[in-house]
Amino acid sequence: MRTQDDVQDTQSGAVSVTKPAQAGSNCEDACKNYVGKCLTLVPGASETLFKQGSDSCMEECVQWTSAKTDCIASAASCESMTDACGL
Repeated sequence: MRTQDDVQDTQSGAVSVTKPAQAGSNCEDACKNYVGKCLTLVPGASETLFKQGSDSCMEECVQWTSAKTDCIASAASCESMTDACGL
Protein backbone atom coordinates (compact mmCIF):
# COMPACT_ATOMS: atom_id res chain seq x y z
CA MET A 1 0.00 0.00 0.00
CA ARG A 2 1.54 3.26 -1.07
CA THR A 3 1.34 6.38 1.04
CA GLN A 4 1.84 10.03 0.32
CA ASP A 5 5.41 9.66 1.57
CA ASP A 6 6.18 7.25 -1.29
CA VAL A 7 5.60 9.87 -3.98
CA GLN A 8 8.60 11.20 -5.87
CA ASP A 9 8.56 14.87 -6.78
CA THR A 10 9.68 14.69 -10.43
CA GLN A 11 10.10 18.46 -10.82
CA SER A 12 12.63 18.85 -8.03
CA GLY A 13 13.99 15.29 -8.14
CA ALA A 14 13.44 14.93 -4.39
CA VAL A 15 12.32 11.59 -3.02
CA SER A 16 10.60 11.21 0.34
CA VAL A 17 11.57 8.46 2.73
CA THR A 18 9.11 5.58 2.54
CA LYS A 19 7.16 4.98 5.73
CA PRO A 20 5.35 1.73 6.46
CA ALA A 21 1.64 2.24 5.87
CA GLN A 22 -0.21 2.44 9.18
CA ALA A 23 2.58 0.57 10.98
CA GLY A 24 2.13 2.55 14.17
CA SER A 25 -1.56 1.75 14.45
CA ASN A 26 -1.07 -1.20 16.81
CA CYS A 27 2.19 -0.14 18.46
CA GLU A 28 0.68 0.33 21.90
CA ASP A 29 -0.59 -3.26 21.98
CA ALA A 30 2.63 -4.63 20.50
CA CYS A 31 4.81 -2.78 23.00
CA LYS A 32 2.65 -3.75 25.97
CA ASN A 33 2.96 -7.38 24.88
CA TYR A 34 6.73 -6.99 24.44
CA VAL A 35 7.16 -5.56 27.93
CA GLY A 36 4.84 -8.14 29.45
CA LYS A 37 6.32 -11.16 27.69
CA CYS A 38 10.00 -10.22 27.30
CA LEU A 39 11.14 -7.63 29.80
CA THR A 40 9.41 -9.37 32.69
CA LEU A 41 11.82 -12.26 32.08
CA VAL A 42 14.78 -10.04 33.06
CA PRO A 43 15.84 -10.90 36.63
CA GLY A 44 15.44 -7.91 38.93
CA ALA A 45 13.71 -5.83 36.27
CA SER A 46 12.27 -2.58 37.58
CA GLU A 47 9.50 -0.25 36.53
CA THR A 48 12.24 1.98 35.11
CA LEU A 49 13.35 -0.82 32.76
CA PHE A 50 9.76 -1.46 31.72
CA LYS A 51 9.23 2.24 30.96
CA GLN A 52 12.50 2.52 29.02
CA GLY A 53 11.68 -0.68 27.12
CA SER A 54 8.21 0.56 26.27
CA ASP A 55 9.52 3.95 25.11
CA SER A 56 12.20 2.30 22.97
CA CYS A 57 9.67 -0.13 21.51
CA MET A 58 7.31 2.70 20.58
CA GLU A 59 10.15 4.52 18.79
CA GLU A 60 11.09 1.40 16.81
CA CYS A 61 7.54 0.26 16.17
CA VAL A 62 6.69 3.12 13.85
CA GLN A 63 9.20 1.65 11.39
CA TRP A 64 7.64 -1.84 11.44
CA THR A 65 5.15 -3.15 8.93
CA SER A 66 1.58 -3.67 10.07
CA ALA A 67 2.11 -7.43 9.82
CA LYS A 68 5.11 -7.31 12.18
CA THR A 69 3.29 -5.04 14.63
CA ASP A 70 0.24 -7.31 14.65
CA CYS A 71 2.45 -10.38 15.06
CA ILE A 72 4.20 -8.92 18.11
CA ALA A 73 0.91 -7.68 19.57
CA SER A 74 -0.55 -11.19 19.42
CA ALA A 75 2.56 -13.28 20.18
CA ALA A 76 2.11 -15.82 22.94
CA SER A 77 5.72 -15.55 24.18
CA CYS A 78 8.91 -13.56 23.86
CA GLU A 79 10.43 -16.47 21.95
CA SER A 80 7.68 -16.33 19.34
CA MET A 81 8.24 -12.57 18.98
CA THR A 82 11.81 -13.23 17.94
CA ASP A 83 11.27 -16.46 15.99
CA ALA A 84 7.99 -15.74 14.19
CA CYS A 85 7.82 -11.96 14.18
CA GLY A 86 11.45 -11.01 13.64
CA LEU A 87 11.86 -8.90 16.77
